[in-house]
Amino acid sequence: MNLEENLLTELEDAYLIKFRSREFQGVLRYTEEGYGASRVLYQPIFEFGILPITQFNVSGTFYSGNADRKGSGDVSSELLYNFNTESIRFPATAVAVKGEFPTGEDSHGVDVTTKLILSKMPFLRTTFLHRMHVDPIWTYNAGRDRGKELSDAAA
Repeated sequence: MNLEENLLTELEDAYLIKFRSREFQGVLRYTEEGYGASRVLYQPIFEFGILPITQFNVSGTFYSGNADRKGSGDVSSELLYNFNTESIRFPATAVAVKGEFPTGEDSHGVDVTTKLILSKMPFLRTTFLHRMHVDPIWTYNAGRDRGKELSDAAA
């Protein structure tokens, strides 16, 4: 509700797909980089329910356009594990570990991202608030450009 302009959000629910299920999702994003440069992001995501409370994702990142294409062709895999379902007092809790592999253009180092995913329905469900989410994320940037990028990032 009421997210403001220019705020980047990344949100994931603690509930995984069902055991032996498969899903396909994707991201398509156009970005105007300035000075006439633009870039289109294509990111197909394949999800697999490999165990009753475990999900495995494989995705790729591809760019087109006349802006920087660094990282185009990188492949990543993610393992999500659900610790518990939601109860009256405690949120649904999952943890995810993602590895981004330097298979793309001008990429270096395996970047590792760890997420804690919490999802909870409020005590009183209202028209405006159906579920709350908290997703703290930590990323280790192993292939960073030492003069321009940080080695660690948290969100």
